[in-house]
This record gives sequence, structure tokens and C-alpha cells, in this order.
Amino acid sequence: STLFPQIKGKIAFFLCICSFHQITLRYGHIQSICCSHPLNLQGGVAASYTITQTDRFKAASIGGMVGNWAAETGPGFNFDIALWYIGGTPWDNPEEWAKRSSITHAKNVTTPSIIFHGGNDTTSSVGQSLMFFTALRDIGKAPVRYIKFPRQGHGVGEPRLLRILYSNELQWFKKYIDGVDWEIPQASFEAQDQ
Repeated sequence: STLFPQIKGKIAFFLCICSFHQITLRYGHIQSICCSHPLNLQGGVAASYTITQTDRFKAASIGGMVGNWAAETGPGFNFDIALWYIGGTPWDNPEEWAKRSSITHAKNVTTPSIIFHGGNDTTSSVGQSLMFFTALRDIGKAPVRYIKFPRQGHGVGEPRLLRILYSNELQWFKKYIDGVDWEIPQASFEAQDQ
């Protein structure tokens, strides 16, 4: 089974991060964590941080994440919330900012992870997912894949891109949860385009 947290609003989102990890530990039958809801890519912070703290999951799907809070100072929408959530600024409280950033703990990740991000995301800077992907790829303890969606913000809205998101997420879960190398079927509109 897959854990799909329904996190509403930024304050609830940040309050959930600590309890989110506890929920995953309580339910041993959960095999994957999915935080890439295509219409609103919230949950990427919780998913990316959770997989740095446990090896419980067989697969993870992460969307629109912030993995380095100090690097989000300025470019992202989340900086004001991070000031409240973490406390102080990255230059006044660097240890706490690093502790709450999944990039700091990336060496612990053993969960195969697929990461999605909108190329025009102004809520969570697109470089955040790329930094986490690069760390996981270079560390090499787990398979990782990164997909950036052109023209998309903090969510995916175009039908063709939604198909890419859903089919790649399903393919990832089939491979790392079920052990099946599932081929993505060609869509009827793709056959017509050739």
C-alpha cells in the first residue's frame, strides 16, 4: 500500500512533518510514500525528509520539494514560512536550518526515489529537486530519477504532462514495489502524432 498524505495549507504542512515520520513508522505495511499530487505538488518536503530518516519504504515519489532551506532564502516563496518554522535565519541559526534540510541527510537514503518538479515553480525553486536528485545520484545508494515539467508551476496541469507524471510514477512503483519491469503503453494521441 501507499501512503498519500492529504496536507492542506502551509502551516498544517509544516506541523505535519514531525508526525508524518511517526505515522510511517507505526504502519509497517506501507510500502511507498507518494507526495507528488499533480495538481498541487505539496508533500515533497515531508517525503524527501522522511526517506532520509528511515529505510522502511520500497519506493518514493516526491514532487515540488524544498531540500535545502538555506538555499531557498530569496528565490522561493517558502522563505517566510521557514523563518517561522525553523527559527531565526540561516546565518543566525545555521545548525537548525541544516538539520531540517533533507539534503543534509541525503547520505542515509536507500529508498528508490522518483522526483518531479514544475519548470516554472515559484513556490519551491526548481533547483531544490535538482540538488536532491544530484546528491542521491552521486551518493549512489538508491536508484533515483528526476523529471522536470516544462511550463508547469507548483503542480502539473497539461493533460499530456499529467500522463507522463502518472505513467512514470506507476512504472517506478511497479518496478520497485512489485518487481515488474512495466512498459508505459503508447497513448492514442502519441500514435497519431507520428
